[in-house]
Amino acid sequence: MGAGGQGGLFGSLLSQAGNDVTIIARGRNLEAIQKKGLKLRSKIFGDVTVQVGATDNPEAVGEVDLILFCVKNYDLDTAAEHINPMIGAETIVLTVQNGVEAPYRIGDAIGLEHVVAGVSGINSHLVAPGEVQHIVGERFVFGELSGIVSSRVEKLEKAFREAGLDALASDDIKGELWSKLTWLSTITGVICLTRSSIGIIRDHEETWELLRRVLVEITSVALAEGVVISEDSIDNWLDMFSRMPPDAKPSMMVDLEAGRRIELDTLIGAVVRFGKKHGLDTPYNYAIYSALKPYQNGTPTPKAHN
Repeated sequence: MGAGGQGGLFGSLLSQAGNDVTIIARGRNLEAIQKKGLKLRSKIFGDVTVQVGATDNPEAVGEVDLILFCVKNYDLDTAAEHINPMIGAETIVLTVQNGVEAPYRIGDAIGLEHVVAGVSGINSHLVAPGEVQHIVGERFVFGELSGIVSSRVEKLEKAFREAGLDALASDDIKGELWSKLTWLSTITGVICLTRSSIGIIRDHEETWELLRRVLVEITSVALAEGVVISEDSIDNWLDMFSRMPPDAKPSMMVDLEAGRRIELDTLIGAVVRFGKKHGLDTPYNYAIYSALKPYQNGTPTPKAHN
């Protein structure tokens, strides 16, 4: 469900591994896939075009074994309503959204028993209709919200490994979700705030210190949620940021520069909300959230005011 950077990559790899794949897409992206196939460009997985089923009508697909739910968070509720015709008694809905709230929101719509939560360490983008470019990353972690490693997540692990991914069935998916939220919100927030790249942030001592403080602040919120993030993890993330290509930008910065909607509430907004829930002040994240709020629904247009 959704054929952007993540959905397109998963669809291509699973199809190449011999699985029966149908892409749910819309608009020019759907037209391109139907006419020319789904194209993947990747230094790791190779350049390939696969012929897959594609439609904008879930009713035409019928019940399936697995729904990879790859839409953006701001389209989540509408998309969740549309997948009901594809859900049978044993259907798994595997979430791939950023943030920590999507599995529960989807569970509210279709039944939590269907949901398996996923955390993608893959950076890929839809660069043209029907064409996905994979930048980096092969790690894909998923698990039951209960923490049990069930037979169904073990089967998923096998299927994704056969498709070429570094897949792992986790017994601590909540910890995985919060870990990704912590480092992703940090780098996304500071890069979007400064309209720069990680290389520019590294070049300025004060801005690098801001990034570190944002990171530490989010770990305090995670701890309040019962997720312990160690000093070693913080140091490892800072080291990761220090080794990224200097022009590296998160997808939200790409959307911001293009004037598109951004997942502000999913990332930085979630930190602020969970902080309030636990009575924690989050001044660094609140400042970033407030500065980016006018851009949440795309680049704002000037209006005349009395």
